[in-house]
Amino acid sequence: WVIQRYRLQEAAELMEKGSVTDWTRLSQDLGYYDQAHFIKDFKTMIGQPPEEYVRNVRHR
Repeated sequence: WVIQRYRLQEAAELMEKGSVTDWTRLSQDLGYYDQAHFIKDFKTMIGQPPEEYVRNVRHR
């Protein structure tokens, strides 16, 4: 749980900086088997899918 939370916080920080261009690569870099598992975990933990999170961060 702690590792998963750390991974997702790292992903959120990268998204906020605007340095994410490839979801598959990001998920692999964070240790996920595939993009689908990353998106599912992100949505569960953060409350919205990664693409929606990025849109909301950019409009703050």
